[in-house]
Amino acid sequence: MHVPHPGLITLSAGMFAALASERSRSTAGRRISADTPLLWIGSPPADEDDRVVWTVVTAHAPARYADVVAQSADRLFRRDLARLGMTADIGFFQPLYQAYARDVVRRLVGTSLSLHDPR
Repeated sequence: MHVPHPGLITLSAGMFAALASERSRSTAGRRISADTPLLWIGSPPADEDDRVVWTVVTAHAPARYADVVAQSADRLFRRDLARLGMTADIGFFQPLYQAYARDVVRRLVGTSLSLHDPR
């Protein structure tokens, strides 16, 4: 019996579930501008992926939406790469981390993240 690497379960349960959902395409039905400032308004999160976003936002407060997504995607990818190693060949999936990071950020807006859209 083949037992998958525990990191693959985390990767597939989080990233691929988010990519398959319609939720990743909307935040209350509106687009978030790349320059929209984000502020962390909640307590430090327990969820590992949420904590990656928290780390990026609190290090650069107020942080721009596009920067938070890009830096979070990079950190999530590097975390999974370190966890799984080069033999897992997850480099193929690196572009998908942008969509997943966007979904994580949008999920946190309104509860742990505050948007300040100057429009």
